[in-house]
Amino acid sequence: MDICAALIGKVPFTGVHVDEERMPLVVLDGRELFQECATLVDSIQCNHIAFGGVDKRIMSSWDSFYSVLGYVCGNLSEGKVPLILLGLEETDRIEHWKYPILDDLKSFSAAFGTTASAPLFHIAGITPEAREDADIETMIRSIYFNDRNWRKIDMEEMRKGYEALNLGCGKNNDVTQESLLDDDKEPIKLVALGNPHLSLSECRTLNSLMSSGLKKHNNSRVIATLGRRVRSEADRLGYISTLEKFGVEFINDTCWCMLLDPPIIPLSKSDKILTNSAKHAHYGPGLTERKYRFGGLQDCINVAVLGYRRKAYTGLPTWLKRSYTTLALARRQLKFPVN
Repeated sequence: MDICAALIGKVPFTGVHVDEERMPLVVLDGRELFQECATLVDSIQCNHIAFGGVDKRIMSSWDSFYSVLGYVCGNLSEGKVPLILLGLEETDRIEHWKYPILDDLKSFSAAFGTTASAPLFHIAGITPEAREDADIETMIRSIYFNDRNWRKIDMEEMRKGYEALNLGCGKNNDVTQESLLDDDKEPIKLVALGNPHLSLSECRTLNSLMSSGLKKHNNSRVIATLGRRVRSEADRLGYISTLEKFGVEFINDTCWCMLLDPPIIPLSKSDKILTNSAKHAHYGPGLTERKYRFGGLQDCINVAVLGYRRKAYTGLPTWLKRSYTTLALARRQLKFPVN
């Protein structure tokens, strides 16, 4: 279809090529979730750890947030075009709030497309057709309201989304939700970065994380996919040299969903792959028959240095820790009731 449109310069007058079909049919309300997460990050009274020029605390708090959010929104939209309310205009006063940048939106979009059958989404205050208050109000007024068309995105939905990704969507994995509360170490054979391809700013972030002379563990590989144009610019800026000294290997102009066999992926089906990509964590287990884990960039680099990852909830992103802490306490009370 795309090739035909390119040849004749026209597209079918149907679907989202028609204005009426671009209107949202469901509201996904994440305003309370965002306020809760942002307040949680802002309230943590811990030392700022400057790790290679990057604030480890803030980065680890939000690095995986938008991937999980996109994954959850795709599921909740149920094939309908959603209007996603995040209340971004209400969070400027929060000191450690992380307003979504292009990399966050890239991660969100890839994750949304993984679980959604809707052809597009609107995010109030961000996407072009939902930036103005009047446009947002028009969209909201056009929706027939009921429990199915106005849905809240809460922390429980985010926890389920994170667990699905971190357990490889239930495919080829040997862990349960309960075992995530254990403090066992599990070796990670491959850290897979770049699905979608790494951007130049992500290369800059990795350069900052690795510039202190750290090196990956001998038992783990780190492989990143990126476009050759980005690689050329990252090389010119010195990022590639830093990443290669850490031990990163690069593959240009292809996708992890096409890299399905050894020697790129681990030989044994029992080996584990850690990725910062919700898309790869979703599709990878079925495509490769390997076990997958999911985490942010900071988590991926930490694991690459150690060669293993702890399953305990203490390694979770800050925005999810409260949910897991409550879960852990509840399960311990069930196992060891206090009279």
